Amino acid sequence: NGLLRYISERVKLKGYCIIVYSEGASYAVRDIERELYADLIRKKESTEDFAFDLFLKQEIEKELASREFTPHSVFLFDSQNAVRTVPANAFDTKLC
Repeated sequence: NGLLRYISERVKLKGYCIIVYSEGASYAVRDIERELYADLIRKKESTEDFAFDLFLKQEIEKELASREFTPHSVFLFDSQNAVRTVPANAFDTKLC
């Protein structure tokens, strides 16, 4: 509640907005909006995975367009992958 409004206000003020979300963020939307966003459900073997990243991008783009923040860009980064700036070392086993 209010996330999209916050994003648009932040973009208006600063020109950008960075959002970090956790894996469980999709649960509320996934179950409620199942039929509406059926095209965003990825089939993986015997399980289904709701593409929350694509859902969020789609909703942000709609919000920014409705407030006439065009052109704009929405970039997605998969937080499950660690970004490395140093060579691999023994500590990497702790990340797995």
